[in-house]
Amino acid sequence: MKYSTFNTKTSFGIGSLSFANAYHEHLELFCTGERFEWACPSLSFHGLVMGSPYMEIEGTGTLRDIKKPLEKYAVVNFHKRGWTKGSEHTFDAEVFSAKGKVAFKITGKWSGEISIQDMRNLASPEVIWTKQPYPENWQYQYGMTHFGLQLNYLPA
Repeated sequence: MKYSTFNTKTSFGIGSLSFANAYHEHLELFCTGERFEWACPSLSFHGLVMGSPYMEIEGTGTLRDIKKPLEKYAVVNFHKRGWTKGSEHTFDAEVFSAKGKVAFKITGKWSGEISIQDMRNLASPEVIWTKQPYPENWQYQYGMTHFGLQLNYLPA
């Protein structure tokens, strides 16, 4: 079950618009009895007046186990886009275990490829997710992925 209280802090800039939730989101897994709380990073839209519009997730998000908030938690840093497109959509995360030690490091692009490294035994990073390529003629289909297009398909 997911529940949350939503209170948006909105800010306007020159050609940009940003949204941030002032409260935390909650998730309860009934099958395991685990309860999590997370604080979301802000969401910004840039280039609204001039240039090419783009969306950016920026800031820090945290995820905590409510039963052991100082032992089991993760911190995710979403990096701002730089002057080049190669730096867009990047993030890094650290997953902490007991005694505040880093158990895993997760890095990558949420629009490309994500890798995880087990810091407990210093294993080499392993790719755990890769974005699938867009379907043919995606630019004429509102930039939707294959999965998004299948959601719109209604069989007769």
